[in-house]
Amino acid sequence: MKWDFEELTRSVFNRHGSQQAEVLGPLLNSIGRKFQIARYHSVESKRLIDQYFGSDKFENYDKATGFIFDRGNGDEEIIRFYQDAFISEANVVAYSQAIHSAYDIIGRIIIVAFNIGHLFQPRQNIYLHTVKKKLISGGLANDVVAKIEAALNCEPYSYLRAFVNTNKHLCLLSMAHTVEMDAEKETPFGIQINSFRYEEELFPKKWATNFVTEDFITLSEGIVSVGNSVNDFLR
Repeated sequence: MKWDFEELTRSVFNRHGSQQAEVLGPLLNSIGRKFQIARYHSVESKRLIDQYFGSDKFENYDKATGFIFDRGNGDEEIIRFYQDAFISEANVVAYSQAIHSAYDIIGRIIIVAFNIGHLFQPRQNIYLHTVKKKLISGGLANDVVAKIEAALNCEPYSYLRAFVNTNKHLCLLSMAHTVEMDAEKETPFGIQINSFRYEEELFPKKWATNFVTEDFITLSEGIVSVGNSVNDFLR
């Protein structure tokens, strides 16, 4: 799924003039960079753990189990594994912050693209959900509103928002190398984010690899879908 930045820039130029198009440029560059940064941390987080395992899932399971029970024996590979697991955790946190901020940036892109800055207070914090509310109250771009709601209401975004805000404002969430009792499970071992509660909602344990891969795809597609709806509206 792609989002045509050049088409959006041309549409804004044609509707609102060169000054508005110039304001849009840095925002489009920023959201593109946020995707790149998130993707980097996603790939790096997964690579740091995957490098210790081969293609045989049962050998991998035994090795992952050994990393837990033999942790204190001073083995150099185990020491390196836990050092890389810590770096992998740091990449998960950085990934989450990058992709989460992209949601706020696209809110600003909509404001500039629709030239509706006058609807917001000076120095007002801009979030995608506040932009959605302004569009609804003004009866603007119903298709864009629908795409925003789809992007904000999906499970990966709910989890992402809770994860980022908990890490940022409350406490750093715990992650640990975990091995399931059943080697036949779909994900028998890996770095697991512990369950946590945010705004009275309990978020269950989640494998970090799912958070930075499968969820990343859903989150990225949600943002791009909103972007494409903006392009469609301005055609």
